[in-house]
Amino acid sequence: MSTPPVAGKRTYDQAGLEYPTGGPASLQETAESVAAEVLTNIASSSPWQIRNPQASAYQVNAKELAILGKCYYYGEGAEKNVQKAFTLFKLSADQKYPFGQALLGRCYYFGEGVNQDSTEALRLFQLSADQGDSLGQALLGQCYYFGKGVNEDVEEAFRLFKLSADQGNAFGQALLGQCYLNGTGVNEDVEEAFRLFKLSADQGSAHGRVLLGHCYYFGKGVNKDATEALRLWKLLVAQGNALAKALLEKYE
Repeated sequence: MSTPPVAGKRTYDQAGLEYPTGGPASLQETAESVAAEVLTNIASSSPWQIRNPQASAYQVNAKELAILGKCYYYGEGAEKNVQKAFTLFKLSADQKYPFGQALLGRCYYFGEGVNQDSTEALRLFQLSADQGDSLGQALLGQCYYFGKGVNEDVEEAFRLFKLSADQGNAFGQALLGQCYLNGTGVNEDVEEAFRLFKLSADQGSAHGRVLLGHCYYFGKGVNKDATEALRLWKLLVAQGNALAKALLEKYE
């Protein structure tokens, strides 16, 4: 979640991306109006070309396109629409913005708003990671971890997860914690796994909270506390998390 807006300043989400001043109402207005104009311009011009779109004097650039795409991808401030999200991520990535490249790659990885294409996903993750983007590093690491579009290489996956986690990326912290928990690409260290899951969960990562609950339930790196584990999973179920729901059904 973004921090509360401060008058006269911009607010930032966990990835360090700016939201328009004014909070959720302003964000919704901007997302709807700018995205509509962007999509209209695309339809009336050459592919992926924007003709200086503006809304409420808010100039669209690669960073802002990525933010707008996130609004549509998650249904936050705008009605969920993965096709629109894909279009906006593509516009952002075409400007070589690394976070936009990572988000576009994720669409190709999962086939969201576009046909699934592991090779294109890997290419975009690599472009993003090469520019030092923490999400790109985490997602590229996943490709190496699972051998998706590239030969499996858990040591390279660990290296990339660590680069991401060291930048404070909550998803990267959770993935790095998994490596320590399972001894994958590094010696097993359940205390370090717990520490990383806690850092990730404290930033609001669903992945981090699921794994933190696992540590509490089974006493991995911390004293067993089934009550805390179930509490964490119930919070996620209320947000529609399917994995947490399955864990609750199994262990409650």
